[in-house]
Amino acid sequence: MTYDLLIRNGTIVDGLGGEPYVGDVAVRDGVIKGVGVVNGGTAKREIDATGLLVTPGFVDLHTHYDGQAIWSDRLTPSSAHGVTTVVMGNCGVGFAPCRQEDHDVLVDVMAGVEDIPGVVMTDGLPWTWETFPDYLNALEAGRRDIDVAVYLPHSPLRVYVMGQRGADREPATPQDLAAMRALAKEAIEAGALGFASSRLTIHKTESGSPIPSYDAAREEIEEIARGVVDGGGGLLQFVPDIPAGGYQPVLQMVFDVAEDVGLPVTFTLVVANVGDPTWPDAITMIEKANGAGGDITAQLLPRPIGLIIGLQLSANPFVLYPSYREIMHLPLAERVAEMRKPDVRARILADKPGVGHPILYVAQAWDWIFPLGDNPDYEPDPSGSIGPAPGPGGEPDGGGIRPAARRRRSRHAAGRHEQPGEQLAGHRRQTAAPRRRGARPRRRRRPLRHDLRRQLLDVLLGALGARPGVRAVHGGRGRARTHLGTGPGGRAGRPRTHRRRLQGRPQCHRPRRAAAAQAGHPIRPAGRRTAPGPDRRGLRRNRRLGRGDRRERGAHRRATRQAGPRTAVRSGPRLST
Repeated sequence: MTYDLLIRNGTIVDGLGGEPYVGDVAVRDGVIKGVGVVNGGTAKREIDATGLLVTPGFVDLHTHYDGQAIWSDRLTPSSAHGVTTVVMGNCGVGFAPCRQEDHDVLVDVMAGVEDIPGVVMTDGLPWTWETFPDYLNALEAGRRDIDVAVYLPHSPLRVYVMGQRGADREPATPQDLAAMRALAKEAIEAGALGFASSRLTIHKTESGSPIPSYDAAREEIEEIARGVVDGGGGLLQFVPDIPAGGYQPVLQMVFDVAEDVGLPVTFTLVVANVGDPTWPDAITMIEKANGAGGDITAQLLPRPIGLIIGLQLSANPFVLYPSYREIMHLPLAERVAEMRKPDVRARILADKPGVGHPILYVAQAWDWIFPLGDNPDYEPDPSGSIGPAPGPGGEPDGGGIRPAARRRRSRHAAGRHEQPGEQLAGHRRQTAAPRRRGARPRRRRRPLRHDLRRQLLDVLLGALGARPGVRAVHGGRGRARTHLGTGPGGRAGRPRTHRRRLQGRPQCHRPRRAAAAQAGHPIRPAGRRTAPGPDRRGLRRNRRLGRGDRRERGAHRRATRQAGPRTAVRSGPRLST
């Protein structure tokens, strides 16, 4: 047999819990035809992967490439770090459906929620669509380095049906609800993965208002969910405000709606830096709902969410302080010189922050801010933060930022929104509680302590490949075996990674800061080269995936039945690299 691609002698991690082993992978027509020892046959392209890991492609369940997937052929940084499928439309924000007169409304929403500059969206979006099916057609027409799937986002849907009333969060009328249901049905039939919404407090427009869907009533959520059912079914994706506490009634409402209409739910489970842990109640609610026959899955973060802050960026610890705002118009060098003056420094530190976007308050968590050098440490020791140095009694001495941190003169810093200890505590709890999935792989450098990384390698890769693929799209994603050994092979999407050279190095390409991959080889969705060189050869028209991929979903169901009980596929720790 002649193969399109033959990878020889790589260390294969199958993403299903098996031990890593040295073997070959053969691909033909975008499908894995052989895994293990491949004898005989020739290949158009053969790769010696000795000393490299050969892994399934990663599935990123939570992204916001809704605009970038339109104006760019590369979905970086995800595609540069092993991701072969991304899901968009999360948090209920996106760009379709949308009438011409509401373009600015959706730009304002996305600019506030995701900190994407409004001018970038205004210049980059061609707005060649109005309805959600039109938007999917625009995605289909483009060329990208990886595959995409899209939720129907709640905020654009609400504004499309209700106009300014929807943006102002007025209650929906019966006529509004009927229109939303019909449009949800239309979106699912066109290929939407499901429906997404959010109740996160910090999700505000750039103008400072809550997003249109923030406090939508249960009746509205339920009618849209019924539209999803009318169209053939899909996922309900939701972001509750778990860090703020008091989320239980809203989350239970979503669970109840899902039970009433018969849909699965996936939601973002995060924890906060301070106060008593709020996430255990969510775990209990999942177990109770699933024990009663529900289908609820929580998405966990690979590591605490980070925010890059600096004097030249959107956020920094001083941006809300009146004394700093008096000098923030100055060029960088002059501003820094002013901030080094003892009287100016003392005045800024003595100030009280003004009113601003909630994310800007996060940038003031001194103990969770760390200098970001050329080789970032994503597992920093707490002693390396720029927070106030402790005095003789162990308490901060009131001296402000640590002198050692100031001497580094780092122009950028990384803030961690969620406490690593609590996040790892959540991971430990998952080992006993099923139905958790890792999501959002961005960079793979030092995801765990080295001993744990070595022991849990297949678990980690499975959490970024097979299990998110099962939840979101289909069973062929994230598996190195041929449909669990039952029939034709799965779709080939395989990054190759050097086990000892994993690192992420931020590079400042003004005006954008991005993290480049320093280890690994081109990612290969469908077995084809998709990380092009300067001439951009290798880009291909990758697929826009949806719940309409009936054959692949059916193959997954058959494979799951043959693999054993449902929990055999979905249980275990949901950690991510």
